[in-house]
Amino acid sequence: MLNSQNISLRLCALACVWLWCGHLSTTLASTAVDSTVWGPSGGKVDIGFRGHAATWSTPRMTLNVDPWMCIRHVGGTPQRNDEAGFDEPWDNLRGAAFHGELDGVWTIMGSLEEYQGIPTAWERHWMGESRSLPGWGRMKPTSGGRVDVARGRSRTTGRFVLPNPKDTLVVSLAYDAAHWGNDLAPLAMDSRSAPYPHGSLAWVKDDRMHASATVARLAGTEISASGETGRSYRQTDVVWATWRGRLGDRLDLRLLGGSHKDRPWLQEPDSATQFQWASWASMMAAVKSVNGANRWTAEWVPNVASALSWSSKHGAWRGTLTLARVQTQAASAVLPRHAGTPLGAPLLPLWSDETTWETSAVWRNEGAVTWTHQRMRAGVHVLSLADQWWFEAWGAWTLQSEWPLHLTAGLETWRLEGSPNMPSEGLRWRVGVSHTLVMSPGRPTLAPPCCP
Repeated sequence: MLNSQNISLRLCALACVWLWCGHLSTTLASTAVDSTVWGPSGGKVDIGFRGHAATWSTPRMTLNVDPWMCIRHVGGTPQRNDEAGFDEPWDNLRGAAFHGELDGVWTIMGSLEEYQGIPTAWERHWMGESRSLPGWGRMKPTSGGRVDVARGRSRTTGRFVLPNPKDTLVVSLAYDAAHWGNDLAPLAMDSRSAPYPHGSLAWVKDDRMHASATVARLAGTEISASGETGRSYRQTDVVWATWRGRLGDRLDLRLLGGSHKDRPWLQEPDSATQFQWASWASMMAAVKSVNGANRWTAEWVPNVASALSWSSKHGAWRGTLTLARVQTQAASAVLPRHAGTPLGAPLLPLWSDETTWETSAVWRNEGAVTWTHQRMRAGVHVLSLADQWWFEAWGAWTLQSEWPLHLTAGLETWRLEGSPNMPSEGLRWRVGVSHTLVMSPGRPTLAPPCCP
């Protein structure tokens, strides 16, 4: 964990590196590396801070590697009612991301990250006293409401043109989260959820039709009995298939059907009801305006929720809004979970059940707006659930756009009731150097941070 002295030393070191980066880029950018050291294909490695941190180029492949970092000071309302303040008021995220192209067919991307910091009030409200953090999965809680967690993500995708040039076969192997739904708060699958292994095979027809089949393996929070050799978490097998079709130039229709079942441990009978396949589905329709500036998306997941989403682009402005009606009676049991977190957007708090709500369904609304002008960016993000709400606002000045790196400042405020041992109202601020543009420094950057 970080203390104030370590933070000061790291900030000083960062400033020194930044001042020196121009000289370093000029010195190393043209260095050709011996093929016996850098792999059988030989190639060239460019190191610098003006573009990517490191680029390995061969006749067949280009691979970029960039650091990720977030060091921000946090102040304001503490995370827990029994805390007077933050013992260590810092967000500290560090890692690296890579992206490569091989033979013009394969795309490789991924990241390794470690996060020690303070989740947002909405994340803490959703978690309650559990050890499952949205976007990360299982984590280790520490003092002052802080968390310590790590994750790795990767995705390898190959595209092969079939004999009919209008047909393409797409193969994907990933340890990452799949996406299905609107950009801000998808019901079934969110690319910002905790990563999990899965493989997909897809057929694309002239960009007007897309069909795919996917298999995945998830892990739960239930652990095997103490007497069993090699204790492990409960595994879940998941399969799903999707179809997407475009009607004209403006209307898209999409269907998803999936099924999952828990895997028994060695001493358990696989005939038990718990280990039978359970099915679920999602239906979507999306339509865009004539000029493409506006897009409306409707999604329905039976027995879980229905949502209507709108997104818009106008000059330097981007905005999106999602209105969802969420079922409160046994809705959490319909879709599978991974590491205690949903595959889609976190809809209802993890600690809630049927007795928490006065009605069989509640409204969950989420919206975001961003503005960009040269190196300046700003945004707001608001989320409401029944009569509760959470709001954030942030601003940033871009220091480095390739990896990226920003000077950021932001605040969050909320009224969230019912969560065990968390202030129901509060105000918190963050300021520092960050590669993310939202209040949670753990939000991934493989996908847009809040707006399409």
